[in-house]
Amino acid sequence: MQKKDWYLLIICFLILPVLFDQFTKWIVLFLLGDNTVALGPIVLEVYKESLIISNQLNLAQYVKIISSFGFSILFLFLFFVLNLMLTKKIMGFRISITVFVAGMLSDTVDMIFHGASQDWVTLFGAHLNLSDLYLLIGVILVLFFSIKDHALIFRKNELRKTILIEKDQIVFLLNMLFGYVLFIGAVFVFFLSFIKIIFNHFVPISPDTQVLLIRVFFILFSILSICFLLIMVAFLLYISNKIYGPIYAFKKHIRDVFLFRSSVRPFSTRKGDHFSDLSELVDELQSKYIKGGKIKEEKS
Repeated sequence: MQKKDWYLLIICFLILPVLFDQFTKWIVLFLLGDNTVALGPIVLEVYKESLIISNQLNLAQYVKIISSFGFSILFLFLFFVLNLMLTKKIMGFRISITVFVAGMLSDTVDMIFHGASQDWVTLFGAHLNLSDLYLLIGVILVLFFSIKDHALIFRKNELRKTILIEKDQIVFLLNMLFGYVLFIGAVFVFFLSFIKIIFNHFVPISPDTQVLLIRVFFILFSILSICFLLIMVAFLLYISNKIYGPIYAFKKHIRDVFLFRSSVRPFSTRKGDHFSDLSELVDELQSKYIKGGKIKEEKS
């Protein structure tokens, strides 16, 4: 299976469960309406906690919206990072993460378009839907495959000896992280201004409630920003090692060639590194340089 086909399969595993969850909710809403069907401990009913947009601000609902949307984006970002970093052999682990993220996105779609998560199954007083089932199955499968595929996930033979390879790599990481901090600061200012405009012109509330809401927003935003930062650091280390690893190996290889070491091995890069086509060019240059340069000099 080619790489593009693999990513297409993973995206389908991500999108189809969300669409199926929304379709089942539409079917249940169409068939049940306001009715209730009891089947022993299982009760089929449409349960929806409506979002209140009025002078009476329900703070808990807004916190749920902010946290649900923010953490869904966080897990979606983590999902794409892990699919980029992990080997394609770990199919079960990848699909497990996909199922979990699909559950997060299903709830987020409800929160955005309906103001609350739409549940249609009540089991022993707990309101559930398919997205809750996705989350549960995803967590169980992630734990299972983390144990089963431990050797594939943490590949000792393919891990680099040092986290940072080149000095220039530090400058690269700092520049990228500085850009991230500027971006996060701009996003924070934008959303803070947006919230103030909403409550000053459309949903007038008391100053105390505004302060409380902004405080909650700041706490949630800070938590998400730190989580994003940790994922970003791991992602940048992974990407920069893929770039600076071949550069380091190339410099070391050329240095050995210039010292006329007879034990110089053919130049090669790690699987997945950038500049993979450089090995053929370097090996060709090495063979011509040693045979046409060193041997002639020794004979003369």
